[in-house]
Amino acid sequence: MGKRKRDRKSVAGAAADADRGREPGRFSARGKTETILRLLRGEPLDSVARELGVTAATLAQWGKQFLAGGRGALKSRPAEERDDEIHRLRAKVGEGSR
Repeated sequence: MGKRKRDRKSVAGAAADADRGREPGRFSARGKTETILRLLRGEPLDSVARELGVTAATLAQWGKQFLAGGRGALKSRPAEERDDEIHRLRAKVGEGSR
Protein backbone atom coordinates (compact mmCIF):
# COMPACT_ATOMS: atom_id res chain seq x y z
CA MET A 1 0.00 0.00 0.00
CA GLY A 2 1.43 3.40 -0.97
CA LYS A 3 2.12 6.19 1.52
CA ARG A 4 -0.64 8.41 0.10
CA LYS A 5 -3.22 5.65 0.51
CA ARG A 6 -2.10 5.06 4.13
CA ASP A 7 -2.32 8.82 4.81
CA ARG A 8 -5.90 8.88 3.56
CA LYS A 9 -6.81 5.94 5.74
CA SER A 10 -5.22 7.60 8.78
CA VAL A 11 -7.16 10.80 8.10
CA ALA A 12 -10.36 8.78 7.71
CA GLY A 13 -9.54 7.00 10.98
CA ALA A 14 -8.94 10.33 12.73
CA ALA A 15 -12.34 11.63 11.62
CA ALA A 16 -13.98 8.41 12.75
CA ASP A 17 -12.16 8.57 16.10
CA ALA A 18 -13.28 12.18 16.57
CA ASP A 19 -16.90 11.13 16.19
CA ARG A 20 -16.92 7.87 18.14
CA GLY A 21 -19.80 7.77 20.57
CA ARG A 22 -21.79 10.35 18.63
CA GLU A 23 -25.49 10.10 17.98
CA PRO A 24 -26.29 8.56 14.60
CA GLY A 25 -26.51 11.34 12.02
CA ARG A 26 -24.52 13.81 14.15
CA PHE A 27 -20.91 14.80 13.62
CA SER A 28 -18.64 16.96 15.76
CA ALA A 29 -17.14 20.14 14.35
CA ARG A 30 -13.78 18.36 14.37
CA GLY A 31 -15.17 15.41 12.42
CA LYS A 32 -16.76 17.74 9.86
CA THR A 33 -13.51 19.68 9.52
CA GLU A 34 -11.50 16.50 8.94
CA THR A 35 -14.05 15.42 6.34
CA ILE A 36 -13.90 18.74 4.47
CA LEU A 37 -10.11 18.62 4.50
CA ARG A 38 -10.28 15.16 2.91
CA LEU A 39 -12.44 16.60 0.15
CA LEU A 40 -10.12 19.56 -0.34
CA ARG A 41 -7.21 17.13 -0.69
CA GLY A 42 -9.02 15.51 -3.60
CA GLU A 43 -10.95 12.54 -2.24
CA PRO A 44 -14.12 11.91 -4.28
CA LEU A 45 -17.23 13.44 -2.73
CA ASP A 46 -19.42 10.42 -3.45
CA SER A 47 -17.07 7.90 -1.84
CA VAL A 48 -16.61 10.03 1.30
CA ALA A 49 -20.38 10.53 1.54
CA ARG A 50 -20.98 6.80 1.17
CA GLU A 51 -18.30 5.97 3.77
CA LEU A 52 -19.82 8.35 6.32
CA GLY A 53 -23.44 7.56 5.52
CA VAL A 54 -24.38 11.12 4.59
CA THR A 55 -25.56 12.69 1.35
CA ALA A 56 -23.31 14.55 -1.05
CA ALA A 57 -25.54 17.58 -0.43
CA THR A 58 -24.74 17.41 3.29
CA LEU A 59 -21.01 17.37 2.55
CA ALA A 60 -21.42 20.28 0.13
CA GLN A 61 -23.23 22.26 2.83
CA TRP A 62 -20.47 21.52 5.36
CA GLY A 63 -17.96 22.74 2.80
CA LYS A 64 -19.84 26.01 2.26
CA GLN A 65 -20.06 26.58 6.01
CA PHE A 66 -16.37 25.77 6.45
CA LEU A 67 -15.30 28.20 3.73
CA ALA A 68 -17.64 30.95 4.97
CA GLY A 69 -16.16 30.67 8.45
CA GLY A 70 -12.68 30.85 7.00
CA ARG A 71 -13.38 34.20 5.35
CA GLY A 72 -14.10 35.78 8.72
CA ALA A 73 -10.88 34.44 10.17
CA LEU A 74 -8.87 36.09 7.38
CA LYS A 75 -10.15 39.62 7.94
CA SER A 76 -7.40 42.10 8.68
CA ARG A 77 -9.06 43.22 11.89
CA PRO A 78 -11.81 41.67 13.97
CA ALA A 79 -15.24 43.22 13.70
CA GLU A 80 -16.30 45.13 16.77
CA GLU A 81 -19.79 45.40 18.16
CA ARG A 82 -19.73 49.14 17.60
CA ASP A 83 -19.22 48.60 13.84
CA ASP A 84 -22.81 47.35 13.53
CA GLU A 85 -24.06 50.32 15.52
CA ILE A 86 -22.05 52.74 13.34
CA HIS A 87 -23.52 51.26 10.15
CA ARG A 88 -27.03 51.42 11.61
CA LEU A 89 -26.65 55.05 12.63
CA ARG A 90 -25.10 56.06 9.30
CA ALA A 91 -28.06 54.50 7.50
CA LYS A 92 -30.45 56.36 9.79
CA VAL A 93 -28.70 59.68 9.16
CA GLY A 94 -28.84 59.03 5.42
CA GLU A 95 -32.60 58.43 5.65
CA GLY A 96 -33.18 61.73 7.41
CA SER A 97 -31.34 63.79 4.80
CA ARG A 98 -33.60 62.72 1.93
